[in-house]
Amino acid sequence: MAGKGSKTDLPIHGQPPAADQAAAPGNTPKLYVTLEEKLILDAMRQLRSEAESVRARLAQEAAPALRERLQEQLEELRRRRRELVQRREAASRRKMIMLGHIEEE
Repeated sequence: MAGKGSKTDLPIHGQPPAADQAAAPGNTPKLYVTLEEKLILDAMRQLRSEAESVRARLAQEAAPALRERLQEQLEELRRRRRELVQRREAASRRKMIMLGHIEEE
């Protein structure tokens, strides 16, 4: 999935563009994420991968005690994801303030 145009290949502010982006036409929108945003997005992808694994194990598990423990793991992953979403939104807001797109409150 790490091919051209993939979400994992987003340009990072302050780094030179990749070769395929440098040759892109001038009217294509450029999407820049800060290093902070990239790290948060990477963590969110990792959580999604872990959650998919837990859900797969949950679908195969028949023992009630193990199912309950897997459900608890899933809830913990959801809680961590909600925290990451809040951090991502705060990082995005800081970037927009720094760029002058929105006013600081």
